[in-house]
Amino acid sequence: MLFHASAENNEFVCATQIPTKSPNAAAAVKPAPTSCKSPRTVPVAADALALPFPAARFDGALVGFGVRNLADLDSGLREAARVLKPGARLVILEFATPRFAPLRAIYLFYFRRILPAIGRLVSKHREAYTYLPESVLAFPEPEALSERLRATGFSRVGFERLTGGICAVHYGTR
Repeated sequence: MLFHASAENNEFVCATQIPTKSPNAAAAVKPAPTSCKSPRTVPVAADALALPFPAARFDGALVGFGVRNLADLDSGLREAARVLKPGARLVILEFATPRFAPLRAIYLFYFRRILPAIGRLVSKHREAYTYLPESVLAFPEPEALSERLRATGFSRVGFERLTGGICAVHYGTR
């Protein structure tokens, strides 16, 4: 999760999302690095369901392919709303399932059959290649995620499907 702080200091804070539903999450979590390539980025390892920041601290937040891994999606969205200033935007990039039937069939076949088989052949972490399709298919469709964003305190909520519907950009205003 990437947060943008006030315009005065133009600082960015990167918070690691834990806890997660991923079966190997504990092994994957590493301490936040002590230095970053950008002096404007401050890394923070934190529980995304209980962020160590005061309310209304950030001007915006961006999450890429991570919201579906939250142990409690609604709690994570409420926590994002808590740390965002009124009028701040939350933008989420996440996988989705294509609506166009032929593409959906190919996508689901790839996700359920091909990807796990490749994972078993090339990776020590076989579960990850099963977890990915399972987590994507269990994640709410864009319309349902929009409703959950509204229910957790966001307004001007919407989404745009990308790449034939394989992923979507979701947004809302605190």
